[in-house]
Amino acid sequence: MRTILAIAKKELMAYLTTMWGWAFVTFMGFISAFSFLAAIAEFKEVQRAAVTMGGWDRVPAQFQAFRNLTDGIIVPLWSILLFLTLIFSAMLAARLFAEERKQKTFELLMTAPVRSAEIVLGKYLGGLGVVFLMLGVTLVYPGVLVAFGATSSGNTLDWGVVWLGYAAVLMVGATSLAVG
Repeated sequence: MRTILAIAKKELMAYLTTMWGWAFVTFMGFISAFSFLAAIAEFKEVQRAAVTMGGWDRVPAQFQAFRNLTDGIIVPLWSILLFLTLIFSAMLAARLFAEERKQKTFELLMTAPVRSAEIVLGKYLGGLGVVFLMLGVTLVYPGVLVAFGATSSGNTLDWGVVWLGYAAVLMVGATSLAVG
């Protein structure tokens, strides 16, 4: 287990000390921030329309999801996060062994007194740490909604749904990383 964690730490440090790891995290934050702001603008517009129409009874059915912050902002954000996580985790997985060949350390790694399963698990855990970091950057958005958000119906976030959604996005990233 110690060798798996050592390999995972080495991979995580390799991502965090190169431009590529931070580029993935930055790009994820950048795209998700624009999506978050667009979701907030759409949410505010529907909330305003509900007030001018005289209540949620008169709002069309396709806009009923905008009654609370979780369904109106966070759930649409997950579609963007799913797509980005799927793409980035596949790119991270492609880099895991390609970087070893590029740096000509693949033979050294394969001849080390470590089993192949330990190498694969260690590299997988290192990549999973980067996926976790990329999703961790986006956890700011629910916090911002709780701190500053209020709807006309008075509902804030349903944290059970939020954590379940983030767990699902993390599982998609973990699966994509494992397949890669």
